[in-house]
Amino acid sequence: PFILPVFVDPDRVRGSIREFAKAVRAEGIPLNPHYEYCASTWPWLRPYLAGSGTTPVAERATDTSFALYLNERYAAREADDTVEAIAKVSKVLVR
Repeated sequence: PFILPVFVDPDRVRGSIREFAKAVRAEGIPLNPHYEYCASTWPWLRPYLAGSGTTPVAERATDTSFALYLNERYAAREADDTVEAIAKVSKVLVR
């Protein structure tokens, strides 16, 4: 699958970014509310990482976004549905 990270300003959303993403998903939009594949956060991998083993930029990116799933067969209808769902949720959960 293809994914597109959608970044959300944590200071503008009511609740958490995960809650925002789950609300969009409840509107029928396929997505992952929290991309958890930032390798530096995996405890079992830490002994194998060079240097400090931290990746603050990557960790901030995964903490402030959700992963929108895309398909090469999507057309304007799916794009419209996605925008409509995000706008609907934004009316309720964005300050």
